[in-house]
Amino acid sequence: MAKGKFSRIRNFKGPFRGLEERLSKAEAIPSGLYHFTLDEQGVPRRFHLRVEPDGKGLLTIDASRIIHLNETATEYVKLILVGADERTVVKRVRSRYAVDRNKVLRDLKEIREKVLILAHDWKICPITFLDLDKIEPFTTPVSVPYRMDLALTYRCNNNCAHCYVERPRNYPELDTQSWKKVLSKIWEIGIFHVVFTGGEATLRDDLVELIDYAENVGFVTGLLTNGRRLVQDSLMKGFPKRGLTMSR
Repeated sequence: MAKGKFSRIRNFKGPFRGLEERLSKAEAIPSGLYHFTLDEQGVPRRFHLRVEPDGKGLLTIDASRIIHLNETATEYVKLILVGADERTVVKRVRSRYAVDRNKVLRDLKEIREKVLILAHDWKICPITFLDLDKIEPFTTPVSVPYRMDLALTYRCNNNCAHCYVERPRNYPELDTQSWKKVLSKIWEIGIFHVVFTGGEATLRDDLVELIDYAENVGFVTGLLTNGRRLVQDSLMKGFPKRGLTMSR
């Protein structure tokens, strides 16, 4: 994972910390990775909520803003992202925590506003205006990485003197179905961001198919490329339709 990639890592604080010690016996959110796409202000944003076995969560927005959530905040965020109405939120939260209805509604309003601001206003400083704690990269334990880079091939159409790849260019490659199995496994363990690389990933004839598969699973996808083959119509027309999020 590239250093400095995830510089905006935040930690929710505020109205839900006091609730942590007042858990009831209602069932918690099942652990796992949840994917949502919201378009409330004309700009689609992709949310991934990773719920850990202890009930805490990790919320990411477009795989670039990362927010660590305590158990209570995870409950609220999950309800917001699924579009639950106020009645459903109140019922769910009160089944889990000893809190009155008005408190739930106030917390819901505050958390929803913060999530929407984080998603749509990238100029606002979350620490100053949203009362969030900043966590430096790599200082908070995580169950699995945020991102996985997949070297699809070691073939390359360049011969750069500075290249750090030490494997031979004819190194054996996985076939399409094997890579799809890898992608499914990565999703199962909770990784939400994959980047296709190499070698030169665009030399794979199935690159567009793999991007398509990854996007349908729910990943945010990226591509590391020298760009030489991007002049081909089959690639340039295929990428936008399949939601490729980043390319460099």
